[in-house]
Amino acid sequence: MANTAKYVRERMRVERSPQDAGTTLTIKFTAYDNGVLSINGSPKGDFTDDEATRWLAASRFVQQLIEEFRGQLWKEKKEKKPAA
Repeated sequence: MANTAKYVRERMRVERSPQDAGTTLTIKFTAYDNGVLSINGSPKGDFTDDEATRWLAASRFVQQLIEEFRGQLWKEKKEKKPAA
């Protein structure tokens, strides 16, 4: 399954940091004994028996989480800047 932007956003865990000093993206990566990998509750690579493919799918999803997080921060920063 391709990870749509909506799917990625639904699995993001974002909150303000302590003392409201920044924003935190939490990524919970679980490797199960049966070989399935899960990131923030989203199974990755469960469609294949190939371990390398599972890990590659997981790393791509982590990258997508980080890219979306960065995009959200950039958008918030842009919206807060006063127009010149």
